[in-house]
Amino acid sequence: MGGKRDWAGAGLPIEGQKVQEPRIGSLARPDVPTARLGDKVSNIARRAESNGYDVAVVVTAGGVVLGILDPQALVASSSASVEEVMRPGPATYRPDLPVQELLEKLAPRQLRRALVTTPEGRLLGVFFTDGASSA
Repeated sequence: MGGKRDWAGAGLPIEGQKVQEPRIGSLARPDVPTARLGDKVSNIARRAESNGYDVAVVVTAGGVVLGILDPQALVASSSASVEEVMRPGPATYRPDLPVQELLEKLAPRQLRRALVTTPEGRLLGVFFTDGASSA
């Protein structure tokens, strides 16, 4: 992600009349902890907590999103594997989506975060609604 530069879903710069609208790709945090299917939840939970996260994203070796470990999953049995407790197939959004549009989608369901991916499903980061309304 190019810092303050907004990029369209295909990796090209945004152009046109709405170029000034903030996009979720520029606000997504790329440092979200990731996990693989065979990982132990206890290891991922420790890493997430030490990085200030209450979630982790389950990805393939190529970084494609498979699922999410929500706060409840991260406190699962210490011997549980990621595959046993993850929520598969979470909703994902493209980095060129305007911030306000995503906030409107998330508000009715009282969601506070969203996964941002490439069109191929590769994880770019997590967008948090906290503070995004002032973007």
